[in-house]
Formats: sequence, structure tokens, C-alpha cells
Amino acid sequence: MKPEDLRAERSPSPAPGDTAPHPAEVSLWELCMSRGNLAEALRRVEQKAGAPGIDGMSTKVPVAAQ
Repeated sequence: MKPEDLRAERSPSPAPGDTAPHPAEVSLWELCMSRGNLAEALRRVEQKAGAPGIDGMSTKVPVAAQ
């Protein structure tokens, strides 16, 4: 709905002029894909020599995909 007249009152706190990052916490995706988390995952894969995990997926590339 479009107001008919402009309002005379002003906001007591105008929008900031700087471009500061949003103060929200880090998202779940950012945590999962963080450099430290990916390095830890790679370390575990290397320790297990690429053996399948609980989900049964191996890190070996199928012959047809090469």
C-alpha cells in the first residue's frame, strides 16, 4: 500500500553508512566447508586409505568415469 502523504517524523537511528559484515553467526554450510573441517576430513580419508565409510561409498573413481 502506497502512503498518500510523506510522513514528517524521522527514524531515531538511521541506517549505517559503513559496509560492516552481518553480525549473525556462521552458517552451517560455512562450518561444514571450512578449511579446517575439510582438512580433517581429508586426513581421515587418507588414514583409511580411501576405504568405504559407514555409508559404503568409496573414494575410488569407477573405471567408466576415467
